Amino acid sequence: MEPSVRFLEALRSRGCATLPAGPSKVRATCPNHRDKRPSLSVSWTGNKVLFNCFGGCASHRVLSALGLTYADLFLGPAPQKGVRAVEVAVYPYVNEVGVLMAEKVRYEPKRFRWRRPDLTQPDGVSWDLGDMAGQLPLYRLPELAKKRIVILEGEKAVDRLRALGFTATCPPAGASSWPDRFSAALQRLGVTDVVILPDADGPGDRHAERVASSLNKSQQETGVDCPASFGPCPSGTVGADSGRRDTAGVGGRLRAGFAQGVTMARYLSHPFSGIPPRRLPSAGWRRGGRQ
Repeated sequence: MEPSVRFLEALRSRGCATLPAGPSKVRATCPNHRDKRPSLSVSWTGNKVLFNCFGGCASHRVLSALGLTYADLFLGPAPQKGVRAVEVAVYPYVNEVGVLMAEKVRYEPKRFRWRRPDLTQPDGVSWDLGDMAGQLPLYRLPELAKKRIVILEGEKAVDRLRALGFTATCPPAGASSWPDRFSAALQRLGVTDVVILPDADGPGDRHAERVASSLNKSQQETGVDCPASFGPCPSGTVGADSGRRDTAGVGGRLRAGFAQGVTMARYLSHPFSGIPPRRLPSAGWRRGGRQ
């Protein structure tokens, strides 16, 4: 989850009022003291959140009131002193016509940074997304046209599934956000149908419901059929028929060998039964895979 999204969601869940204060910046009422006027200043880049309470609250008390830690202020674990981060992967985000918008860089120890083309910089690269954070497309967007796709939560899982011959994507902020513009983009590309494959946890379930609701809304507004189905999250050694769930993410199950060719193909075409009917959006959506 993007640190800015995590922080703002924590503020709203505690009933804190937020007011825009500029690009990538808000003023909010402080959760740690009775605040009649917003005294908490919050700003962010694509990689970290900075905040300060002008009412005098210590930062650790603000974080405690929000149920957060210092690590939650960073995209991935907070940088550790004396530990050199090594770049291990680069995930390019391009628009519908293939123009590079930004790249998410993955490091070990695990952390992420965003960079984007910027001709005003000496090396042609800016490490601050700025206002572009709200304009990033889905991962591997041009590849999705007129295909059945799988929606996951992270780029690493997408690339693993893609290596097995499937068409997959994920949002740039992982399971934390699915704006309606993503659903509109899938409609424009003529995606035939969607399998939503969440991680086996609370955020994964909420993400799946958010995606399905948004796609359903887009379908109702445009009249373009793009049916979706939910996939359960079975454990690495249990067949898809069982519908069992565990705490592993999709990437972990792929590493465990669950997604080997025929097995994953059978999994993605199976009538899923992992999510109770009451949790599915009511209009226009099928429970299960292709009939």
